[in-house]
Amino acid sequence: INNFINNFINNFINNFINNVINHTIYHTINHTMFNNRTTNATTNIIRTIFRRQRGKQLQLVRNKTTSLPSTTPPHISLHITQNKCLSSIALTNSYSDILDYSLSNHTTFNSINWSTMFNKLGRIRSSRQMIKSDPRFAKLLTSFESLVKSHPYDWLTVQSIANVFHALGVMGVSSSVMLQCLDDNKYRIIKEGKPHAISNCIYSLARLSSPTHPLISTVTQPSVARKVFDRGNPQDVSNIVWSLAAMGLEDDVWGRELEKGRNVEMIVREGNAQEIANTLWGMATMSCPVPNLSSAINRKSVVSKIVGNTPQDASNTIWSMAIMDQKAPNLATALNKPRVVSEIFAKRANMQELSNTLWAMSRLKYDCEGIVKVMEERKEEIRDDTSQGIANVAFGLAFLGYFNSSIFHTISRHCPTVANGKTQAVTNTLWAFGVAGMVREHEEAVRMLWDEAMRRPISEFIDETWRQLEIARLYAKGEGVRLEILDDEWRGWKRTELMKEAVGISREEETKFHREIVKDLERFGFQGFGIEASPFEDGEGGKLLTIDIAWKEEKVALELDGQYHFLSPSKRWDGPTKAKKRLLESLGWKVLNMSYLKHRKYRKLSDEKKKKALIVWLKKCGVEPET
Repeated sequence: INNFINNFINNFINNFINNVINHTIYHTINHTMFNNRTTNATTNIIRTIFRRQRGKQLQLVRNKTTSLPSTTPPHISLHITQNKCLSSIALTNSYSDILDYSLSNHTTFNSINWSTMFNKLGRIRSSRQMIKSDPRFAKLLTSFESLVKSHPYDWLTVQSIANVFHALGVMGVSSSVMLQCLDDNKYRIIKEGKPHAISNCIYSLARLSSPTHPLISTVTQPSVARKVFDRGNPQDVSNIVWSLAAMGLEDDVWGRELEKGRNVEMIVREGNAQEIANTLWGMATMSCPVPNLSSAINRKSVVSKIVGNTPQDASNTIWSMAIMDQKAPNLATALNKPRVVSEIFAKRANMQELSNTLWAMSRLKYDCEGIVKVMEERKEEIRDDTSQGIANVAFGLAFLGYFNSSIFHTISRHCPTVANGKTQAVTNTLWAFGVAGMVREHEEAVRMLWDEAMRRPISEFIDETWRQLEIARLYAKGEGVRLEILDDEWRGWKRTELMKEAVGISREEETKFHREIVKDLERFGFQGFGIEASPFEDGEGGKLLTIDIAWKEEKVALELDGQYHFLSPSKRWDGPTKAKKRLLESLGWKVLNMSYLKHRKYRKLSDEKKKKALIVWLKKCGVEPET
């Protein structure tokens, strides 16, 4: 009886002291934090009290008989108090105090306590690198891994697994034990886990570069996608889509689910700018067009949400639209407004965001003079950009027709960086120098890039890159610079043949505009003209740079410029159209251009007036109808 009474009293006193200490720390910190009176001195007092009591508490805890934590522990109040204490300490943003407290109490932690500890540490972004290298963290992680390895998984809740793995993922800590745990519990996670738990696991796999993990294949099932959309929120969707794309995967299951009307509305109405941008970026990166989502994002209400946030969100969104070839006039217009240009791109955007935006605007054929001016002001920062970023700037400027930009001089100095990049970056930059008429002025840089292209294996090229090389070569020839195509017979690299095959493919279909003008010329007695004729005497260049209607003897070129030759909203010629006219004139051709706007007026004329207009127009260049 005496022993029983003594044990009862000791256990009661130990539990009582534990709770008093934890509650004292918890309420002291909360009272200080929530009354906004936290100072360095107050925080130091709290930490001092905590550190003095920690040793006493640890000794009391060690006197207990500890066992494996379970989801229904015998001392529920202790675990609840420990969780509150961890949360309160986290309010001070001190990872060291969290580690100290956890190291002293981890022997009595249950799965939720472990989950809370890792979660709070993962949230301290500024200290993640220091946490990773801290020996206290390593000791705690080892202790947790030992528990996971040595006991069945039923003591771990799905949410705890997701929280721990997410924390490790954002800190960049790879744990083979947790990867195996994730594999062993993949079906449990999918079945029992909430969408947020599933997205946290997939996001962490992306951060840890684990695209082959078995959990990935389960997440790409239609039933899982439906579950996340039905029960989750835009953050869950964007995290999963972004993660799948970041791991280099291609999946259309999420794209099909995303295109459903109610899911589109959930993303654009409930999602913030980052969630919308990341979702669209993921779909574009996975080569999965989502026209319904793209159209919804181009609404003015959604556009205002995107341009009002970070430069990265704006850049990612317009880049994704361009990749998927989705028109976005409202978004492009908003990004080119003076206020947005000055506040977002001039002050806050980095060079990668600027270069991606410029490239996207050019692909969407949208004039963006304000962004170009910002690029010129910050041109020296190009040295900090990647090879792809430099190539994007060059391509964007050339396509938009800003040939006189001083940025080309800066780009030429950084061509060695481009030469070390991907083949697409090399060909984009060569194409840009050719279209801009900058080959002669920057011949050394152009030759370096050309020689690099000739060294690359032919397997790195596609039809588009072969065409870019041929265009660069033809424009260089127009400037009097000869670029040689090098074949490698020993390796079987027949670049000349491959280039001829690529340029033999016509990329422009004959339009009604073309057919009407050709028919009228024939009706009104004009003869001796050819259609889609090469401007070069030897016919080189294939279908590239062909003249719409050409009188070869008189060397007169009639170019019919449809709407795709012009930029919005300025109605200026795009860069390739300007460059072609410059090339034809350098080869001795007299060039006449009929725009689609001029054609609209021409169509309204009577046949007699049409004939008179054509005669007057073409007679200036020495072309007259047969009598």
